[in-house]
Amino acid sequence: MTDNVLDVIEERAHKRRERWHTTEVPVLPLPNELAEPTIVSKYALCGIESHRRLIKSDILVAVNGVYDTPSSVARDYLITKYKYGPKWTSAQRDRVTQEIACHPLYVRPTRFEEGAYVDVRAAYWSVMVRCGWDVNYYPGKWLSTEDPPLDFPFAYDKRSRNSLVSVARATQVTMWRPSNGYQMETRPNSRPNSQLFCLIMDCLNGMAYEAVQEGAVYAFVDGYIAPDMDTARRIIRRIEEWGFHARIKGIGRGVVTNLGSYRVGTYRTGGKLLDAAEHDGIKRLEYHTWLKDRMQWACDRAAWHEGFMGKEDFRDRYCVGEA
Repeated sequence: MTDNVLDVIEERAHKRRERWHTTEVPVLPLPNELAEPTIVSKYALCGIESHRRLIKSDILVAVNGVYDTPSSVARDYLITKYKYGPKWTSAQRDRVTQEIACHPLYVRPTRFEEGAYVDVRAAYWSVMVRCGWDVNYYPGKWLSTEDPPLDFPFAYDKRSRNSLVSVARATQVTMWRPSNGYQMETRPNSRPNSQLFCLIMDCLNGMAYEAVQEGAVYAFVDGYIAPDMDTARRIIRRIEEWGFHARIKGIGRGVVTNLGSYRVGTYRTGGKLLDAAEHDGIKRLEYHTWLKDRMQWACDRAAWHEGFMGKEDFRDRYCVGEA
């Protein structure tokens, strides 16, 4: 299956080069420099009239002789592998829409002598591998695992892996028009998948809540700062209980002041530290214990299905990509 999927992706990438006059640039210009209606995305600018396409050169992935954006190869893969987004009931759609939350944010300004920055490795990918891209998720009621994207040819690339989630969430595009500037325009998406995004956000918020309960002074998406090594070890145990893999990215004396403003040994954010301010943006899951149990079950089931005796080997082989 992998070879067939890759062949289709390669064919689509080459045809895209034929349809669009593509130029690789180190920095995307402002859309008004194209002087025409332009689709604006994170990695590319596409001029509608000229069919001129500018793509960022430093984030591209190689596709048999050409380079393309992470979102393009992810979209091609979903078209080839899954065709459509997962089905759901009307009640399930309403519950998922209600429960969708942002990624966790938490800050308790602190100074410490020997802390640690703990990171969940490949969090998005880990959920897809054990639950399937087309997971059937009804928060608090059921979690049914489906077909995992193990044959995704660009699993080594974090941007491409995460684009499997983001392109399925996209229902609007940013357009720039010379007449009226920027505006959002709705575009049909035949592979919508809010269930997967909701599940990932629920897992991240659930782990962040437990990390804070164990003493974390900072949480942002899938990273946590512990003010001492005992706290770091407890956080890692909690993460592993969910079936994820954790690592320490920085150790040493440090400080946390604000969102995106911290220092842990030599691991730090760029620029000047911001003024101290507390934040608590962690979603408290009504179904926290239920979800944690289901994720443990999903990891065990996926490990068994792939022929591993234990989830540790499965997690190390399939759930951890490049940082």
